[in-house]
Amino acid sequence: MCWKNKNDGSVQTAQIFVGVLCYSGLIFCTATNGQTREDWLAGITKMFHYFDGVTEETWLDNSTPLVKNADKYDPDLATEFSNFCDYYNTLGYAVEPGKSRHKALVENAVKQFQDRILNHLNKRSFFSIEEINSAIEPLLAQLNNAELTERPGSSRFSRYKAEERNLLRPLPLIEYSAHSKVMSRKVRPNNQIRLGNVRYNVPWGYVGKELLVKVDTHTKEISFIDPSDGEILTTTKIRNPSEGPEPQRKDLIPQDLKYLVENKEELLDRIRVQLGDKAWEVAKRLAKPNNSMAVRHLKGFLSMSKKYEKDFMDKVYGELLKKAIISFRGFRDALQKVEQTEGVRYKKKRLKHGTTLDVIDCRSVRGAEYYKDRLNH
Repeated sequence: MCWKNKNDGSVQTAQIFVGVLCYSGLIFCTATNGQTREDWLAGITKMFHYFDGVTEETWLDNSTPLVKNADKYDPDLATEFSNFCDYYNTLGYAVEPGKSRHKALVENAVKQFQDRILNHLNKRSFFSIEEINSAIEPLLAQLNNAELTERPGSSRFSRYKAEERNLLRPLPLIEYSAHSKVMSRKVRPNNQIRLGNVRYNVPWGYVGKELLVKVDTHTKEISFIDPSDGEILTTTKIRNPSEGPEPQRKDLIPQDLKYLVENKEELLDRIRVQLGDKAWEVAKRLAKPNNSMAVRHLKGFLSMSKKYEKDFMDKVYGELLKKAIISFRGFRDALQKVEQTEGVRYKKKRLKHGTTLDVIDCRSVRGAEYYKDRLNH
């Protein structure tokens, strides 16, 4: 079938791949760019997905890309086709050369395509392979659902659905690709998978579980796939061992755990939003550029500051800003100093039903005052 390239106006020819199931006669056809080995394997892959299963045996005509040497007794199949058959768990065979009786079903399917589909599309103009396949699809469905002359009341599709569908083998979770390799790997405790000498990040929640790993040498990408449903969890670029492990990816971490990997700048931004400018000024001086503990100190500063009322903490910040150097120990000392003069004033915790809960200071719960209180009561 011909189609016209919009870019340069040249006329291209699409090749039609045709396949058929041997019992029901269910026909499949699709347009491809040519008859290269990749086109043939892509056509068979689409055929299996159209059939929603894999046949026990796959017989093909002696196409040069898939059959190196046609022979009546011992044909030599291309390595790629043999690998393809192993991947899909089907036995590949080439028909006896020069004997059309070994491929009568598919020859009839080609004739059906020409009569029922090609003749309807010859007068139409197409501008891509995709347009041709979109036009073929409804006509193919009509052909497979048409009533059979020799079997009134049944069609190719009804025979396939009733008697042949359950005999097909299940499809693999991942489509075959000549440029890719699929393997299984266990997720390590640090939410990473090791391939060779390189570690790659995967989403949280899969530690200790096996994931399918698809390495595509053509696109230079690695995909991590959930074997239970075939869902692609994440895709990343292949790294060289000299580049080291893949850096931590925040997009793979749940929202409520992202604070664990926040850097200094992100923590400072969060402090400014949640605690205000005064706290931000203190935090900036607390997190010195040369301070290797900056992130840890900022997390502690944020956590402790959120426990107290705002006006209480403003007094703490005021004490700190008077100092030339601010350290985390100095922050704790200032907090303790204001507590002694002002008393402990924690924020009121809001409960689910809208009420609030007063939180009292319980750090000296086993002191003398505690037992005196108990004795009085």
